Amino acid sequence: MRKGFVRRLICAAAMLVAAQASASPFEPELKQNAAPPTTGPFPFVLFAGSELDPWNRYATGGFKLRPFHALGKDGFIILAAAGGGVWRETRDLALNRESDSRKFGAYALAGTELAIAGGSLGLFAGPEYFRETATDPRGVVLRRERRVGLRAHADWWSHPTERMLLTANAAAGSARKDIWMRLAFGWGLGAKGSPWGFAGPEISYYASPDSTKARIGLHWSELGRGGFRFRISGGLSKESGRKPGAYLTIGGYWAM
Repeated sequence: MRKGFVRRLICAAAMLVAAQASASPFEPELKQNAAPPTTGPFPFVLFAGSELDPWNRYATGGFKLRPFHALGKDGFIILAAAGGGVWRETRDLALNRESDSRKFGAYALAGTELAIAGGSLGLFAGPEYFRETATDPRGVVLRRERRVGLRAHADWWSHPTERMLLTANAAAGSARKDIWMRLAFGWGLGAKGSPWGFAGPEISYYASPDSTKARIGLHWSELGRGGFRFRISGGLSKESGRKPGAYLTIGGYWAM
């Protein structure tokens, strides 16, 4: 099990380098810290990321696009992503054994970002697709599910001071009937304009009909210069039906 966990960790790090891994809400932060005032927001952002703990692993990638940027209209944004991974189920299934659940999800959202009270608020909504196949330890398929629903995201990024970063993110979807929330605070490292970004505490919470998961840890965000930035975070994770364990997330983005 230890070798498998190390292998997944190495794969996640390789994906970070090769795919510019991230989460899309970082782009408003880039707009405030890296882009010259005359250039405006970036019209296109690629992002990807990976997260793992002793029982789960997941990877995702996508893009954020301002289709009317060339016309001087930045309000409308398209946000799309797809990803998948493996979960070790916690609920009772056949023979009271745990199962491996392979999941895939994708969404295509539209929305806007608004400058409010010294920060940036992003609001997005659109369709999502979810697919899952669960097998028991003998390889017997226990269930297959395919669902379509609606998904909504809300992302808040602000700077209480020049060297502080405050973020709040929330997402909910009807296909998986899940919700996710994250709150993070960071202090700037180095002088203003430094490539060392921000570091500080983070907390997050996830809930679905299958399980709940709470995390508390530390993050190091906005590492890099220009259009390429990345983030790493880790700490303690507690999932329903499991003992507490460590988690690691790695992500980044490339703004063009």
